[in-house]
Amino acid sequence: MSLSNGTHFLHLDSGISKLALCGIGGLTLYLFYPPLTWLWHQLAIDISNVMIILVLPLVWFLRPQTLRQQKSLHFPIAASLMYWICIVAYLANENYLGVNILSTALCFGALYGIYGFISTERQWRALFLPFCLIVMLLPFEGYLDIYLGFPLRLLCADLAGEILGALGFASVSNESLILIEEKVANVELGCSGIKGIWAGGIFFLLLSLIEGHRVTWRWFAIGMCFIGCLLMANVLRIVLLVLLGVVADYPSLAHYVHQAIGLIGFSLSCIFAWGALRFSRRETSPEETNAVLSNIRNQALPLSIQIPSLFIGGLLLALWLHNPLQASATLTSLNSLNPDLPKVLSPSVIELSDLEQTFFTNNHASVIKRRFNLEGTTGSVLIVSSRYWKAQHEPHNCYLGQGYSLGFEGTWFLSNDNTVRFLQINNASKTAVYWFQSEDHITADYSARVLKGLLNPQDTWLMVSVLFDQARSQIQSEALLLEIQQHLAETLMKEGSNE
Repeated sequence: MSLSNGTHFLHLDSGISKLALCGIGGLTLYLFYPPLTWLWHQLAIDISNVMIILVLPLVWFLRPQTLRQQKSLHFPIAASLMYWICIVAYLANENYLGVNILSTALCFGALYGIYGFISTERQWRALFLPFCLIVMLLPFEGYLDIYLGFPLRLLCADLAGEILGALGFASVSNESLILIEEKVANVELGCSGIKGIWAGGIFFLLLSLIEGHRVTWRWFAIGMCFIGCLLMANVLRIVLLVLLGVVADYPSLAHYVHQAIGLIGFSLSCIFAWGALRFSRRETSPEETNAVLSNIRNQALPLSIQIPSLFIGGLLLALWLHNPLQASATLTSLNSLNPDLPKVLSPSVIELSDLEQTFFTNNHASVIKRRFNLEGTTGSVLIVSSRYWKAQHEPHNCYLGQGYSLGFEGTWFLSNDNTVRFLQINNASKTAVYWFQSEDHITADYSARVLKGLLNPQDTWLMVSVLFDQARSQIQSEALLLEIQQHLAETLMKEGSNE
């Protein structure tokens, strides 16, 4: 033990210090083993993700090179708080939500906190930007589309509707739809703004590293303004596309210019961020730096052998409390729910393949597959019922797995004010339609289904996928779709009253 500036430290070269560090690090890795395994599988799915692993070491070279190594094990308040906040948030997410991407991000946050135990406070803070950049370079953006894409589209649709109203065009926003002049404009997943915000975040972090910015409240405020600019640029893009494609009735022109408009808005936002960072940059004098470091050193936890023991004890408690969310833990039996097609469709049973049966059984989902025939209109329907949101998904991969090729995709706004998604299959020789349905809600948006499933895990949801044997238009299909939706709504209401 030694005394430094009134704070006790355990030297790294001591056996007790090494044992404490190995214990904390090993238990942390064991606690976060599930999200680390999930991340490895995600990287292995697509060979292009290997490029991310090759880029990560380059980020390390962006770190400050002149910082002194800490020679002692210590527990600064900032690093300790970050570490335990990540641990507690991880347990809450694993036990109640089960969102893998959030667990993985919290894992990296906890590991960054551990790094603060063996580095100087100045070095730990200086490595915050490279750490954030490493997390941003991981393949998380696609998953954020699922969890955050729908709320962002709701916000963008509402703001675009307000702007259109201010321009004199009466409009109503319904979920991610904008109703204007008896026409419907759908804010698609690609218009949520997630991709722009994600790419903008990487640009902002890289620019901050290159410009040598420290993490301050001023830097944080510039980052928030930058995100706001990206969001408003996306809203203005939606407004322009609605005016071109719906009001002016030039959908082809809107299709050709939508990427260019998005690129212009992104570029202008990046120029704003660069100018704000350059304008706000201020060199720190050696006296100021020494004063900050002296204040930081005095904020470490007074250390004795009991502090590492408390950390290890807390980790053992976390391991005991770690109870990952399982489908069976949140689901009651769905045996009372017997969704089927109305008799007017003359349904007949189609047996599930072994792969389909295994997948849905493992995810605690009940599934039926039926053939139908309504006045010469034939096809098949797959209905997946579950309270577990991970048991349901958009049917694109299922169609691809069956050997179909996918074509144009769009949205139909039905006469009952509900929306469904349609797909052209096999060079437009077939049409597929799908939606998600609960007792009181129907949506064609998978992100909306996920969000509502997280907020209300007790609700039963149906994923309905209809595949017509022929190419069908909305007019030709709507009566059949309304019949199915009405019949399933009655089935769900009966199930809800029985509970």
